[in-house]
Amino acid sequence: MGLLSRRANRAAQLQKIEKEVSIVNRLGLHARPAAMFVRIATRYRSEVWVSKEGEEVNGKSIMGLMMLAAGQGSIQRGLTTG
Repeated sequence: MGLLSRRANRAAQLQKIEKEVSIVNRLGLHARPAAMFVRIATRYRSEVWVSKEGEEVNGKSIMGLMMLAAGQGSIQRGLTTG
């Protein structure tokens, strides 16, 4: 099997999952839950992106998640590929 066939096969295996969630914690997405999210996301080789009101950040970056300033009741969208 050639390199191009393997790459095409790998691309066919990639899965894309998108989910919208509401932050229910009264303190919002603060440092501790953001760190837990990043710890879990980094276990996987997939790409993880989180967005809020059009701003998109890397879901494997605690600083990125904190910059979203996601308070209670805010809606976030997660996108995972891989």
